[in-house]
Amino acid sequence: SALKVRTQDTVPLDWAMTQNNLGNALTILGERGKEGALEKAVTAYNNALKVRTQDTAPLQWAATQNNLGTALMALGENGDLDALKRAITAYENAIAAFKQFGHAPRLKGTQGNLARAKAALSMGLLSGDKPPD
Repeated sequence: SALKVRTQDTVPLDWAMTQNNLGNALTILGERGKEGALEKAVTAYNNALKVRTQDTAPLQWAATQNNLGTALMALGENGDLDALKRAITAYENAIAAFKQFGHAPRLKGTQGNLARAKAALSMGLLSGDKPPD
């Protein structure tokens, strides 16, 4: 409902924040088994990133990259190795920005997320799953 009032055209940063928050809620639902929620979360985060760019809102961009990584990692833990690779990229993007702006609390958490994603990818490849092209 908030997205009916907070539109991309009228209040783009508020719209992006709402998209990010929608992604957070959908990620939680997806992690709890709600069918299709993780894919919708990824869409919401990608929508937010249309406005929360590295140039215009670098810390918000990094936070959304981290959140995107979390949704992608959840998809990856369900067997989607491509999603795990995309999660790693999102986490690396966030880490670079958090380092650049000296945001230590978010940096440490995102580094932990990156380590978990890399471990999950390694385990997926070791378990005999065919890596994506």
